[in-house]
Amino acid sequence: MYFAAGQASGVTMGDVHLPPGSFSVVRNGCTGKTLTPGQSCVVVIEFAPKSVGSYTVELTVDTSAADADYRVRLTGVGVGSTPSSPPTTKPSPSVRTTHPTDVPSVEVTT
Repeated sequence: MYFAAGQASGVTMGDVHLPPGSFSVVRNGCTGKTLTPGQSCVVVIEFAPKSVGSYTVELTVDTSAADADYRVRLTGVGVGSTPSSPPTTKPSPSVRTTHPTDVPSVEVTT
């Protein structure tokens, strides 16, 4: 996932929070990085379900902006077969949300 600065003064990225389970952070290029307008950082998420079924979690990235953490709802579906290539995400958004009710979704299927 790409996260981009949307403020004129920039934003410092804090910790990435993801509940333990079928989704995990594989690479975190955001924590501790200060983004100025036009800059972005990447957090790579892996979806590895243990069984067939639907999974939903919320990824949160703390920021230095008051009440403006990044929040992304991740949804995955375990379908019972092992993929021969890494899972894909649909869509691959740049996300900036400040309202808990305005959480975008990323769907992951393996």
